[in-house]
Amino acid sequence: MTIENKYINEYLQGLNYLQSDKCLQWIQDNISRTENISLSWGHLAGISKFNWNTAEKWLNSGRPLSLVALDAINFCTTKGERLNQSLIMREINPKMIDNPNLEVIAKKISEYQMKDNSPRVKRVVISILQNLFD
Repeated sequence: MTIENKYINEYLQGLNYLQSDKCLQWIQDNISRTENISLSWGHLAGISKFNWNTAEKWLNSGRPLSLVALDAINFCTTKGERLNQSLIMREINPKMIDNPNLEVIAKKISEYQMKDNSPRVKRVVISILQNLFD
């Protein structure tokens, strides 16, 4: 099935229900089809058996995949009530499947922020650090 690029963000929301690591490959293959890297991409990655190996690879690759990785890490490290997240995200309560060391995550995202100090990256890194150490 071929999807027009202008509909790619809407299409990816339907993939959330698969909860499959195959969606991670789909993200890699299709991320370049959009200029707007919305939170939906990280949402999909987070509930698709996201793992630290993928997170590191995407952070090392830079934008756009690094933005998806940060959002997915944020979703996977959120604790407690998920009132600002979708119902499926609250029900699944995603975690990175390989349970990486918290200090390793903190170090890597802090290093990434030194390369990409945009407001979006700063905001997500602060949120992840709070998630990790609160």
